[in-house]
Amino acid sequence: MLAVVQGVLMPEVQAAYLEALLPFDGRLVQLVATPDESGVKGSVFSVFETQSLLGPWLRAAQQRVAVVRADHYVYGTAVDPEHGLGLLRAMHARLH
Repeated sequence: MLAVVQGVLMPEVQAAYLEALLPFDGRLVQLVATPDESGVKGSVFSVFETQSLLGPWLRAAQQRVAVVRADHYVYGTAVDPEHGLGLLRAMHARLH
């Protein structure tokens, strides 16, 4: 499971995402603006897209977050990180 977020989240929001992703053994992917911001820290991947795909797709849909299942199915999108957390929590509730 991936939560793909446009931009860098505040540390406390990152922690909330990681907690919500934990039951899925998921990862948080942050789409960053410059290559210098790229890197991996635990389960947080900060990615600069060299061939922009996800960033433009999220912007065109006027969304900031996409929750992507392991089978590459987009479970849902959200306009902001708070609603993205809601998607993860709703998915967990449906499965457990």
